[in-house]
Amino acid sequence: MNLTNYFWYFQSAVPARICDEIIKYGLSFKKKQGTVFGNTKHNKKLLKTRNSFVTWLNVFWIYKEILPSVKGSNAEACWNYDIVYPEQFQFTEYNGDQKQHYDWHIDGSFNSLDENNYYRKVSTVVNLSDPKDYEGGDLEFYDYLRPNAKGKYLSTKLFKKRGSIISFPSFIYHRVKPVTKGTRHSLVIWHRGPQFK
Repeated sequence: MNLTNYFWYFQSAVPARICDEIIKYGLSFKKKQGTVFGNTKHNKKLLKTRNSFVTWLNVFWIYKEILPSVKGSNAEACWNYDIVYPEQFQFTEYNGDQKQHYDWHIDGSFNSLDENNYYRKVSTVVNLSDPKDYEGGDLEFYDYLRPNAKGKYLSTKLFKKRGSIISFPSFIYHRVKPVTKGTRHSLVIWHRGPQFK
């Protein structure tokens, strides 16, 4: 699949007040250790790949803030994927004292069907934290579909601004580098749709 744009972002699209409300709401639930494709065995191998805390949210007022940017990204990046519905939000916490991170991975594949035969197509991340509150935690992309191919990392430094929204095709390799100080909160949402054509 040939892509012109590996990601599309809107800087500071969500106001700080809304970011605070989402963080407060997310922290009101019990957090769990993040998993990789449903693997719940929290062993050293899993923690080497992913070490973060998550909470699942499903509220319309949050979705209403994010949906215009998701649709805008899909159109402006010229993906024009047929997306039908979102999954639950994943409220994620990365703590610097544990050097929490998420190594190279994809959010979906061409085989990741659900009960409706829909695929994850567009992944969206909202940076809820002020970059002054943490160090590290950069979201990075790889400009090939495999991280071991010869290529380069794509910088998303501008995305660190609070309230920024970044969307990308769910089959693109990406990672969150270790947070080395403070705490980084983000919100992740995936949109599904019918088979790629």
